[in-house]
Amino acid sequence: MNPLSVVLVDTMTFAYLQALGQLELVRRVSVDTRRLGLTKSVLRELQRSCRLGPLVQSYCDRGELPLISPCAEDDLALTVSGVLGTPRSNAVRRNRVDSELIELAASREGAVLSSERGIQELAAQRHVPTVDLVGFFAWAVRLGLVSDAEAGAATAPWATAHAGATGAPPDLRGNLAGTMRQRGDRLAQLLSALGA
Repeated sequence: MNPLSVVLVDTMTFAYLQALGQLELVRRVSVDTRRLGLTKSVLRELQRSCRLGPLVQSYCDRGELPLISPCAEDDLALTVSGVLGTPRSNAVRRNRVDSELIELAASREGAVLSSERGIQELAAQRHVPTVDLVGFFAWAVRLGLVSDAEAGAATAPWATAHAGATGAPPDLRGNLAGTMRQRGDRLAQLLSALGA
């Protein structure tokens, strides 16, 4: 896997990390790596939440989480418009927001941080790598921002009835550590591409 220049965060990742009590980790990874980014469309969706919106906006205002978005009618915006209404767009719920996220990642040789199946499927069609929460926590551990034990404790809800509301991966093997071991070389390649 080629080095990834940017990892764009989708809307639900913020909600899942908030549910896990780990929203601050987005800011910390972004500050440490300068590789995370956010589109204005995702930020607009986050503004619907009186708790998430202002906090994420403050990260952007302080330059801790860069806003990366296409301009109206530029090549990228026209590509996104071209995707809408095609069979590819049916893979995602918020067509324009999610399509823009993926097309922007593709244009920058980046990836998308998402645990949403539709986004992952559309990204795969565009050959855009995805990082789910397992990869994100593995990245944070590798960076030394959280310990293995802290990441394991934070993701403990994945093994409960609340798993769906916290971004649990479909290949969960008991806990975060077991899932990371199961992914083995695939996870190691992703971390290498992230520069971790």
